[in-house]
Amino acid sequence: PYTLGVLIGDGAIGGSHTPQITTIDIDIIRRVEKDGYSCHLPASSKKEWRIKGNDLIKKLSELGLRGKHSFDKFIPSQYKYASVCDRKELLQGLIDTDGHVDKFGHIQYYTISEQLAKDVQWLVRSLGGRCSIIKKKTSYENKGKKLRGKDCYVLNINTPCNNDIVHLDRKKSRLLKGFRNGKSILRHVITNIEHVDKKQCRCINASSVI
Repeated sequence: PYTLGVLIGDGAIGGSHTPQITTIDIDIIRRVEKDGYSCHLPASSKKEWRIKGNDLIKKLSELGLRGKHSFDKFIPSQYKYASVCDRKELLQGLIDTDGHVDKFGHIQYYTISEQLAKDVQWLVRSLGGRCSIIKKKTSYENKGKKLRGKDCYVLNINTPCNNDIVHLDRKKSRLLKGFRNGKSILRHVITNIEHVDKKQCRCINASSVI
């Protein structure tokens, strides 16, 4: 799950070439190698690591991710419904690459894929967290002309288990010590109740332990 998160975040998995990870964080590479993959940095590159092993290309193809680019990446459904541990590791890979922890300890995630933004939001909420999405317009310059870029989706993330969804020490060290720095408990609030109909129903209990 961690390696998949890294590949979705900073990986080049399109075309026929060997999957690559663009990163200068050696801790990310060591973690990927711990997952059983071989990482090689060509002499001509400073940060484009080639990733091989464990039928990686075949697995990416089976998941429907092979050939995807930054704007159309997504999280496969089997990972959205995986164990709590696997979902946390997947978020670690995503946040270690395209995530950010600001000086105030808040977690943010950036992507230009609308589907990936919704999938990450789903993952966070499945762990009892909150996640809002803000769409921002982007631009870039080309030969002196300012051109419109793809929309960027900025996710603001907060969970009861923030320390478990961030792996890199330099990011984890900036995290708040609990929700609102431990001054209150993360809660979900009912904002509206609407009468729909009368139906027979059954009460259930759900564990809140993550």
